[in-house]
Amino acid sequence: MTAPRVPAERRAAVLAEIGALLGSALDHERALSRLVRLAVPVLGDLCAIDLVQNKDELHRAACAHVDTTKEALVYEIRARHGFNRHGGARGAGRHSDASAGARRPRHRG
Repeated sequence: MTAPRVPAERRAAVLAEIGALLGSALDHERALSRLVRLAVPVLGDLCAIDLVQNKDELHRAACAHVDTTKEALVYEIRARHGFNRHGGARGAGRHSDASAGARRPRHRG
């Protein structure tokens, strides 16, 4: 299921509302829940927000899907597979301290 095309003016209005919401939020969990509901379906079919806790643990703070029956599946996938703070599946994206400082050479063209 795909969200219908949304006019640019509506997307801009939602982004402004999200900005105001984040700027005035005292209760972050509630604000994030409202944010994902504003974003879907105007900005996309799915919006999920994970917050870093205890350095490397991610906590799913909020989630919305254009098909609300699939929201539980989004939480289940997150719980089953997990993600590290670098955005990859658990164990992915980890590197040794030696490679952490390594840089790719710049391409000069």
